[in-house]
Amino acid sequence: MVLARVVQPLVGVPHRFEWAELGQVERHLAELVP
Repeated sequence: MVLARVVQPLVGVPHRFEWAELGQVERHLAELVP
């Protein structure tokens, strides 16, 4: 997962979003980038 590298710094922070939401964002980015 590409976003994993971006999210790693946030691992120490209380989860304000669920991984399901992150999956939706990743899918959205996948649509933007061919």
